[in-house]
Amino acid sequence: MAADFLNDFEINRLEELAAGEFPYNQWAKAILLLNCGASYTEAGQGSGLTARQARYRRDKFLRQRLDMFLGGAAGDWVSASAEGSVTAVGESQTDPDPGVKKGKSKKKTKKKKKKKKEKSKSGKKKK
Repeated sequence: MAADFLNDFEINRLEELAAGEFPYNQWAKAILLLNCGASYTEAGQGSGLTARQARYRRDKFLRQRLDMFLGGAAGDWVSASAEGSVTAVGESQTDPDPGVKKGKSKKKTKKKKKKKKEKSKSGKKKK
Protein backbone atom coordinates (compact mmCIF):
# COMPACT_ATOMS: atom_id res chain seq x y z
CA MET A 1 0.00 0.00 0.00
CA ALA A 2 1.45 3.34 -1.05
CA ALA A 3 1.42 5.88 1.73
CA ASP A 4 1.98 9.60 1.31
CA PHE A 5 0.19 9.91 -2.03
CA LEU A 6 -1.48 13.27 -1.29
CA ASN A 7 -0.15 16.75 -2.00
CA ASP A 8 -0.62 19.64 0.46
CA PHE A 9 -3.66 21.07 -1.35
CA GLU A 10 -5.41 17.67 -1.30
CA ILE A 11 -4.64 17.16 2.39
CA ASN A 12 -6.14 20.56 3.27
CA ARG A 13 -9.24 19.95 1.17
CA LEU A 14 -9.74 16.43 2.53
CA GLU A 15 -9.45 17.73 6.09
CA GLU A 16 -12.25 20.21 5.31
CA LEU A 17 -14.37 17.43 3.78
CA ALA A 18 -13.68 15.15 6.77
CA ALA A 19 -15.39 17.72 9.00
CA GLY A 20 -18.35 18.00 6.62
CA GLU A 21 -21.33 15.99 5.39
CA PHE A 22 -21.96 12.25 5.26
CA PRO A 23 -20.77 10.21 3.29
CA TYR A 24 -17.99 12.50 2.03
CA ASN A 25 -16.58 12.86 5.54
CA GLN A 26 -16.09 9.08 5.77
CA TRP A 27 -14.40 8.90 2.38
CA ALA A 28 -12.08 11.79 3.21
CA LYS A 29 -11.16 10.33 6.63
CA ALA A 30 -10.35 6.95 5.08
CA ILE A 31 -8.13 8.53 2.41
CA LEU A 32 -6.32 10.67 4.99
CA LEU A 33 -5.71 7.67 7.25
CA LEU A 34 -4.40 5.59 4.35
CA ASN A 35 -2.11 8.46 3.37
CA CYS A 36 -0.61 8.31 6.87
CA GLY A 37 0.18 4.60 6.45
CA ALA A 38 -2.85 3.03 8.13
CA SER A 39 -4.01 -0.40 6.92
CA TYR A 40 -7.33 -0.73 5.13
CA THR A 41 -8.84 -2.20 8.32
CA GLU A 42 -7.55 0.68 10.45
CA ALA A 43 -8.74 3.25 7.91
CA GLY A 44 -12.14 1.60 7.79
CA GLN A 45 -12.51 1.55 11.55
CA GLY A 46 -11.36 5.15 11.85
CA SER A 47 -13.78 6.37 9.20
CA GLY A 48 -16.85 4.19 9.70
CA LEU A 49 -16.28 2.16 6.53
CA THR A 50 -15.31 -1.45 5.98
CA ALA A 51 -11.76 -2.31 4.94
CA ARG A 52 -13.04 -3.11 1.44
CA GLN A 53 -14.86 0.23 1.17
CA ALA A 54 -11.72 2.06 2.33
CA ARG A 55 -9.67 0.32 -0.38
CA TYR A 56 -12.32 1.15 -3.01
CA ARG A 57 -12.33 4.84 -2.02
CA ARG A 58 -8.52 5.03 -2.09
CA ASP A 59 -8.40 3.39 -5.53
CA LYS A 60 -11.10 5.73 -6.81
CA PHE A 61 -9.22 8.70 -5.38
CA LEU A 62 -6.02 7.62 -7.11
CA ARG A 63 -7.91 7.59 -10.43
CA GLN A 64 -9.99 10.76 -10.02
CA ARG A 65 -8.22 12.67 -7.26
CA LEU A 66 -10.50 15.32 -5.66
CA ASP A 67 -12.90 15.11 -8.61
CA MET A 68 -14.46 12.07 -6.94
CA PHE A 69 -16.12 14.50 -4.53
CA LEU A 70 -17.71 16.71 -7.20
CA GLY A 71 -21.47 16.91 -7.20
CA GLY A 72 -21.87 16.75 -3.46
CA ALA A 73 -20.18 18.35 -0.50
CA ALA A 74 -17.44 19.71 -2.72
CA GLY A 75 -19.43 22.80 -3.71
CA ASP A 76 -17.55 25.55 -5.55
CA TRP A 77 -13.92 24.70 -5.24
CA VAL A 78 -10.96 24.02 -7.41
CA SER A 79 -9.44 20.56 -7.58
CA ALA A 80 -5.81 19.67 -8.10
CA SER A 81 -4.96 16.82 -10.44
CA ALA A 82 -2.28 14.21 -9.73
CA GLU A 83 0.34 16.27 -11.60
CA GLY A 84 -0.31 19.27 -9.37
CA SER A 85 -1.98 21.40 -12.04
CA VAL A 86 -5.20 23.11 -11.09
CA THR A 87 -8.49 22.49 -12.88
CA ALA A 88 -11.68 24.51 -12.50
CA VAL A 89 -14.77 22.66 -11.29
CA GLY A 90 -16.51 22.67 -14.67
CA GLU A 91 -13.43 21.33 -16.44
CA SER A 92 -13.39 17.81 -15.06
CA GLN A 93 -11.03 15.47 -16.87
CA THR A 94 -13.46 12.56 -16.64
CA ASP A 95 -15.84 11.37 -19.37
CA PRO A 96 -17.58 14.47 -20.82
CA ASP A 97 -20.96 12.73 -21.11
CA PRO A 98 -21.34 10.07 -18.41
CA GLY A 99 -24.99 9.48 -19.39
CA VAL A 100 -24.00 7.86 -22.68
CA LYS A 101 -23.46 4.14 -22.30
CA LYS A 102 -20.81 2.47 -24.36
CA GLY A 103 -21.16 -1.05 -25.63
CA LYS A 104 -23.24 -3.19 -27.92
CA SER A 105 -26.62 -2.08 -29.10
CA LYS A 106 -29.77 -3.86 -28.00
CA LYS A 107 -30.49 -4.94 -31.58
CA LYS A 108 -27.40 -7.14 -31.67
CA THR A 109 -28.32 -8.66 -28.33
CA LYS A 110 -31.87 -9.42 -29.49
CA LYS A 111 -30.53 -11.07 -32.66
CA LYS A 112 -28.21 -13.27 -30.63
CA LYS A 113 -31.02 -14.27 -28.29
CA LYS A 114 -33.25 -15.13 -31.25
CA LYS A 115 -30.53 -17.29 -32.84
CA LYS A 116 -29.90 -19.05 -29.55
CA LYS A 117 -33.60 -19.72 -29.12
CA GLU A 118 -33.86 -21.12 -32.65
CA LYS A 119 -30.86 -23.39 -32.04
CA SER A 120 -32.36 -24.76 -28.86
CA LYS A 121 -35.69 -25.46 -30.62
CA SER A 122 -33.98 -27.25 -33.50
CA GLY A 123 -31.88 -29.30 -31.06
CA LYS A 124 -35.02 -30.54 -29.27
CA LYS A 125 -36.66 -31.69 -32.52
CA LYS A 126 -33.69 -33.89 -33.52
CA LYS A 127 -33.98 -36.07 -30.41
